[in-house]
Amino acid sequence: MRFSYDINKTYAQDSTCIVTGSKLKFLCAYMNSTLGNQLLFDKAPKTGTGDVIVSVQALDPLPVPSKTSENVLVIDRIEKLVDEILILKKENANSDISFYEKQIDQLVYKLYDLTPEEIAIVEGSAHNE
Repeated sequence: MRFSYDINKTYAQDSTCIVTGSKLKFLCAYMNSTLGNQLLFDKAPKTGTGDVIVSVQALDPLPVPSKTSENVLVIDRIEKLVDEILILKKENANSDISFYEKQIDQLVYKLYDLTPEEIAIVEGSAHNE
């Protein structure tokens, strides 16, 4: 699953979920992270064939960290990485952003204080889907 941050006021199809509000860059990065995808896959309802149904009901129970005085620097760094990705993609839509995605993954793990063993489980699960 992929989530995008739109700065071009793109019209979407009727089956598209749209999120508005503050901290959208962080939310987009979180949802695209390995952990965010894993949590959504685990918690979201599924079709009879096992496809994830992305909806408000699927997103609402996700434990998205709020910005606090303890994690403000981590969330700010994630948002800066999103800005860097947006710049790269504006210059070349085919830019490889895997380096930035890996950094975001590590920062999301930090938000949850995951141990190396827990990270290995998350990353192992992501490769088995």
